[in-house]
Order: sequence, then structure tokens, then C-alpha cells
Amino acid sequence: MLLAGQVGLSRAGAGYALLAIVAVALVLRVGVWLGTPVDSPLRADAARYYAAAHNLRFNGVYSTDLAALVGGGAPVADAARSPGYPLFLLPFIEPLPKQSVWDRVVAAQVLVSTLTVVLAYLITARLLGRGPGLAAGFLTALSPHLINANIYLLTETLFAFLLVLFTWAVGRLGEPPRRLMLVLAGALLGAAALVHPSAQHVILPWIVLLWLSTPPPWRWRGPALALLGFALVFGPWVARNLATIGTTGDDRPIINTIHHGLYPNFMYADRPETFGYPYRYDLRSDEIAEDLPSVLTELQRRFTEEPWRHLRWFFVGKPVALWSWDTVQGFGDSFTYPVIDSPYFDHPGFQATHRLMRTLHWPIVGLGALGALLVWVPRTSRRWRPEQRLALRTVSLLVLFLTLVHIVGAPFPRYATPLRPLLYLLAMVPPTLFVARQTSPSSGQQTP
Repeated sequence: MLLAGQVGLSRAGAGYALLAIVAVALVLRVGVWLGTPVDSPLRADAARYYAAAHNLRFNGVYSTDLAALVGGGAPVADAARSPGYPLFLLPFIEPLPKQSVWDRVVAAQVLVSTLTVVLAYLITARLLGRGPGLAAGFLTALSPHLINANIYLLTETLFAFLLVLFTWAVGRLGEPPRRLMLVLAGALLGAAALVHPSAQHVILPWIVLLWLSTPPPWRWRGPALALLGFALVFGPWVARNLATIGTTGDDRPIINTIHHGLYPNFMYADRPETFGYPYRYDLRSDEIAEDLPSVLTELQRRFTEEPWRHLRWFFVGKPVALWSWDTVQGFGDSFTYPVIDSPYFDHPGFQATHRLMRTLHWPIVGLGALGALLVWVPRTSRRWRPEQRLALRTVSLLVLFLTLVHIVGAPFPRYATPLRPLLYLLAMVPPTLFVARQTSPSSGQQTP
């Protein structure tokens, strides 16, 4: 079977190379942690996540209400933010926000981010070979977006880790799939959905993919066990919402993301000064975002009045914007909130890795997009064993489906950061297929 990149690279050699990559990843992440003071780290989404963890720990109520942080009264239960990241913050929370809290959270995220590098290697090596695995791990280690994500109290680092861990579990399902691994894979996807709500939309298409990829004796049991794992983790959140606020969840985030993505090129009336925050300049914003029917009606109206402009924005402009390098809402480049200093500003080593990753950015996006499509081509996918094929298609499904979710909503580049390790894996597919074709022209296959 196809395991290109395996030949000529021993297990010991790959192990030493991986240690070197992990060391580089750790040096870069610790360097950014120690050298990047964030200006007012508890702001916007970060403040809400912190408030949710604070209110849960000290008031026994899950609420993103900031009032309790400033002595403004008892918080009111809500579901405005998914609970996965606040639960991650819970062990670090103190009665008053302090620098020590931020340091402990960032230290934990540095560790999680470094483990993501290891997982990126393990899953890519298992599916494509050690050589591609080292390349994917190296790109994950050097990515400024993944590194800078660690310094913020935001979901990107944890979400990236859980997505890669989920794909690792899928890659180890086996043939026939193992029961506990099926439950674990579903549970990990459920955990990812608790961190970022976009992942909850992946469960149904993935269950369909699992059903189509599972041999008849397991065709129903396999998806049922995976769905059970997902329900065991995500179900309590839905049950809590039904009992507390009378609905399965808060639709305000969905309304906001559709609303914020309505404006072509992130501008209101093509005015440059509105870039990134066009909804703040729209006098009809409150009316548009009143409820879900209102924002969907506005979306329909815009497509009716200017169909070609909005078709171009949704199907060309939004995908390009989502996968672009520079942030739209934020400090710029790969930073979300403003920073006072950073090694990326003046340290030659950090600047060199930044230049390398920025130069490779669009070629990698292009290769990743091609790889995401190739894994579905029957002639190509026959090169892999069934469990490899399922895992590769799962990675493709995550990247394509989550891209589609953000195309429907607001395609801010920050939302693509957790998908970068998966993109790097998919970017290894075309060169791996090419090498396999060159080395085995008669059969297109290569044994490990």
C-alpha cells in the first residue's frame, strides 16, 4: 500500500528528526510566550471566556456575564459561548484576574500546541509515511499563527489540538474498526464541538462517511458507537441548555456570524474606513441582526439585488479571505489582539521562520486544496488501505466542511488557524502521490 516517504528513512532517523522538530517548536513557543506582552489580554471574546470560567468556579453558574468580575452582581445563566474553553481555563482561574493566571494558561497552551506538533507528525506518518509526517510536523512547528495563538485566552490552540487528536483516533480505528476507538473518536469530535460550535455541524456528514466506509457487518454498529461517543460528551451541554434557558443553544452567535459576513470585502458601502467592522457602520444592523429570520431575509435580499457581486464574494472572496495570511479583525499579520512587543518584530531567527512560512503560505494552501480533493478520487484513493482512506477523507471533510461553514458566516482568517495542521497534512498528499507514481510506475503502490 501507499506509504511514500517511508523508504530511505529509518524509524530511528525519523525519531531523531522529530525530536529536533519538537525542540524547535518548543523554543519558538516559549520564546513568544516570554517575549510577547499582550496589551489588555482580557478583552472581547477572551473576557467572555474568562468570565464563564470565573462564574462557574466562584458562583456555580455558567454565564459569560462580566458583571461578577467587577462586583456588579450575580451572573445570569446563558449559553452565549460554548463551555469547552472555559472548562480548560477552570483550573487556572483566581478570584481576581492576575498576570500569574495568564502565565499559567499560556504555559498550558504552549504544551498543548507542542503536543499538536507531535500529533501532526504521527497522523501524517501513519497515513502517508515518515517523510511527509516530518514535513507536516515541521510546518506545524513553525507556523506563526499557531504559535501566536498560544498567547491569547482564545479557543484556537485547544481547538487545533482536539481536531488533530480526533483525526489521529480515526486513523487508528483499524479494520474492522475497534469499538472503544470508535467511541473515543466520537467523543473527541464532541469535545471539539464544545470548544468551537462549528465542529458540531461536522458530526452528521462524518457519520455518513463512516457508514459508507465501514464493511457491512459494522455498517450500522460503527456509526452508532461513534455517535454514542459524541452524544456522551456534547449531550450534557444540550441537556443543560434545555433545563436552564429552555432551548438547545443560543442562536446569537449564528446570527452574528451570518450578519458579519454579509458585507463584501469586509466593508460597508465599499468605504475603506469600515474595513473589518462594517456592521458597526450599518444603520440597519440592529434590524438585520434582530433574529435568525431577519438576517436570513437580509441575505436573500442582497443576493436578489446584487446577485453577481454576492456570488463572487461568497464563493471566491470568502474562501480567499478565510485562508489569507493577515488577520482582518485584529492587530495584523498573525496577531489577534494588540501586542506591545514580539520576537517576530526584531529577532533574526523568528523573522527567518516567519519569512519562510509566509513565502510558503499560498503554495501550501493550493497543495492542501488539491490534496483535499484527491483523497475522494476513486482511482487515487485505491492506493490506500480502507482505514487510511477513511482517515484522509475525514481530514478533508473537516477542512472543506469547516471552510464552508465560515463561508456561510464570517470568514475571518483567525478561524482557519486551528485547521492549519490538517491543511499541512493534506498538502503532503499531492507530492506523496507523485513520488509513489515515480517509484512504482507499474502498480502505483509501494509496500512499507
